[in-house]
Amino acid sequence: MTFFNSIKMCYMKSFDFKGRASKSEYWWFWLVQVPITFIALGALGTWNSEKFDVLSGVFLGITIASIPANLSSMIRRFHDAGLSTKQCLKKLFYAVAPFLFAVNLMTKIDLFSSFAVVLLIALLFSAVSFFLLFIILIGDSVYEDEEEE
Repeated sequence: MTFFNSIKMCYMKSFDFKGRASKSEYWWFWLVQVPITFIALGALGTWNSEKFDVLSGVFLGITIASIPANLSSMIRRFHDAGLSTKQCLKKLFYAVAPFLFAVNLMTKIDLFSSFAVVLLIALLFSAVSFFLLFIILIGDSVYEDEEEE
C-alpha cells in the first residue's frame, strides 16, 4: 500500500472497526499523525499568543478529528495480528489508565513524598504496556496467504 493510499484508507474507514489494516497502512498513517500531533501540542502551548490562535485551532481540530481514524486503524491492525476488538481495548486501557492515574497523581501530590513511588510504578507499568502494544502492532499478520489491499 502506498503512502497516500494508506492515509486515504484510514480516514475513509474512520468509523469502521471491522476488517483488518495491514502493517503498511497502519504505520504510514501513524507516520503522518505523530508529527501533526506534536505540532498541535506545540501550537497549543502558544495559545495565548494572538498570531497563533488560528493555527492552534486548526491543529487542534485536525488532531481531534483524527482520533476516530487512529483508534479504528489500531483496532483493525490488532485484527490483522489475530486479536479481537475486546483484547485491543483491554490492552489499550492497561496502557492508558496507569498513565492518566500518574498524571492525575502528579497534580495532587508533592513529587518528593512517599506517593512518588506509586507514581513511578504507575508510569513504569504504563511504559511497559505501551511497549507491549508497540510489539503487537509491528507484528506480522496472521493472514499470510492473503495479499495486501
